[in-house]
Amino acid sequence: MRLLFATAAILFSACCFGQQQTYYFVRNNGALALTKDSADYIRVVTDPEKGSDLFTIAEFYISGSKKSLFKSLKAYPVLIEGTRVSYFPNGRRKATENYKDGILVGNAYEFYPKRKVIHS
Repeated sequence: MRLLFATAAILFSACCFGQQQTYYFVRNNGALALTKDSADYIRVVTDPEKGSDLFTIAEFYISGSKKSLFKSLKAYPVLIEGTRVSYFPNGRRKATENYKDGILVGNAYEFYPKRKVIHS
């Protein structure tokens, strides 16, 4: 079991080797902030994996809890492609939305903080 876990960890790190991550401090209006103190959240942009054109974007509240996860056609400004999942500060899912070329398409699901669907 340990060998399996060690092998998986090595393969995972090998896949991620060479991918660059860029950190941005962002305000709620989408503008970049100069310092963490003036930011509302932090955006981590990971370069596309080999064979893909999509950047991986992970956003975190200043407290460190996840804010949203999605793929983007551009690093900045973002142009969301595919599914975006956003979270409340307490870590519960806030919404699931689908985008094509940065435009919201299809169904969007929003949740109350207690996980009940409020809009579909």
